[in-house]
Amino acid sequence: MSTRDAFREHLTRGDLEGALQLIEPHLPGVAGSATRVNNLSGARALLRWAQDEWRSILHPDTEFGEAYLQHLTSKHGAETSSIQNRLIHARNTYKALIASEIVTTNPFAGLKGPNHKAEEHRQGYTQDEIERLCQHASPEGKSLVLLGAHAGLTGPELRAVKWTDINFKEQTITVSDRIIPLSKELHAALSAYHTGLFSRSERLFELPTQLALREHLFTLCQRAQVWYGDKAIRALRAYAGERFYALHEDRELVARYLGVRSAKTHFTLRNYARRKALEAQSETHTHGV
Repeated sequence: MSTRDAFREHLTRGDLEGALQLIEPHLPGVAGSATRVNNLSGARALLRWAQDEWRSILHPDTEFGEAYLQHLTSKHGAETSSIQNRLIHARNTYKALIASEIVTTNPFAGLKGPNHKAEEHRQGYTQDEIERLCQHASPEGKSLVLLGAHAGLTGPELRAVKWTDINFKEQTITVSDRIIPLSKELHAALSAYHTGLFSRSERLFELPTQLALREHLFTLCQRAQVWYGDKAIRALRAYAGERFYALHEDRELVARYLGVRSAKTHFTLRNYARRKALEAQSETHTHGV
């Protein structure tokens, strides 16, 4: 049986995972990597949409690509980065289908998603998203999220942080020669995580590589239905910068907590100022109505 016939048989039975296994080797990224996982997720979403809409994957009509783009726009609204990512995944899915000799044309070739300005790109998580991540996380996961979102730790710092770096009595954490205060939520999360451990290793998290950290966060984002993007760790730190500034309104203090030069905090603080201005504008409009 040819790969094309096997693929068609899987689709006819509604076995999307079996169909995906046939084309997975031709998707971007190394097996098990975040890139491969993201593209598999996008391919799965495309196959499920086509199945629900009774559209042929093997024989896409001229409106196939535009119809999927309309579906993504309806689903994600103003989240243009999510639409663009799913379009890329769909395009890669058909590249994999072509490489597997299942189809010969790509209905997403040349199809462009919505335009967006660079300054509108998402940089930090919202408070609601942080809360949702924490709600769906284990004690370990909650500690990881809040160390990024409330203490502003970088990816390498999250992987390297040790229990001896944490002063529960003083409610501080010391990393890379900077002392950062623990929020009440972070202190409680670390205490619960620390108490619940049967055996304690030197480090808080068993994450030997940056890829392992990204995959841990990606899984949590999927569980909480929170945007992941390609820079989730930076998004946590961006939230931390906004949070520190909201508490202290001191650029130099924020820079010291984040371990960056003052000038490098400018973009984070600019995002914070823009968000607050938009919130104020929204409130004014609401009251005006």
